[in-house]
Amino acid sequence: MPIITPRDVDIFRTLASGPATSFQIRMDLRKFMTKDPGRNYSKGDVDSRDMSADALKVRLSKLMREGYVASRLYPEKHGKGAYALYVLAPLAVELLVQDHNFNPKHIRTALPNKYAVSHELQVVDIVKTIKREGGRLGYQYDIEDENYLKGESRGAKKNMPYPDLHVRLFFKVGKEVDIKNFAVELDNGTMKVEVVAEKARRVYEGKKWISMFICPNSQRIAKLRAGFARYIESEKENKVDEESKEEIDKLYLRSFFATSYEFHENGFLKTKWLAIEGGNATVVPDDYGQRSRKHE
Repeated sequence: MPIITPRDVDIFRTLASGPATSFQIRMDLRKFMTKDPGRNYSKGDVDSRDMSADALKVRLSKLMREGYVASRLYPEKHGKGAYALYVLAPLAVELLVQDHNFNPKHIRTALPNKYAVSHELQVVDIVKTIKREGGRLGYQYDIEDENYLKGESRGAKKNMPYPDLHVRLFFKVGKEVDIKNFAVELDNGTMKVEVVAEKARRVYEGKKWISMFICPNSQRIAKLRAGFARYIESEKENKVDEESKEEIDKLYLRSFFATSYEFHENGFLKTKWLAIEGGNATVVPDDYGQRSRKHE
């Protein structure tokens, strides 16, 4: 068994959010800082965990041989060459959970199929944004991805919708804890709007999770909002009693939208989530947001 170094643990930390290329791992390692006890840091200098690309690949190969990291090759978009994605293997997961108090729900170990690589890497970025904001502002969170949810239901169930992520946020406001449950969906425009709207409805009716859609651009958001409104109004036409129509109307307040840029810049607290009918939505307690901003 190799000696697991602090740098190895930092590799495991960045891979805990999901699959990554060696380049992405290296970029994340640059954010981890350490102090060498043999150096004088009187000027406040610190060393990063950065290492050369070749040295990182050699280390990853050794960690793979010893059962700490798994990998798979994927073809480049234009069919020329291939690249590897890396994820944590069971030994690394065990180490993070037992020795570093990681929540098992926050560790994502599935390698995507070749058609879902781009989508999955974007989901990894969403997970990292949530973790970064939670650590900075001090709220607790749970993250359960699609694979975890399917495992909880003992395999994918027919007609059961699974969001990319179920995110549970815990905000302490005074002596109370406000819990928010979100179904976070990365929407790149590959599904028909009516299908997306129906899925959001079923997620809420089945789980009471509010759907938060993260989209590549404002054009896709506009298309979703208009399509969701058409879907809701169409559903209302099928109802004859006012009570049923009022219940359908509530769907206007159960799906919200933001661009990827907005979310990654601002996280949950500062993102201007757009409602179906227009205007911005408040997704966290106002008191918590005000208190957190005082500490930024």
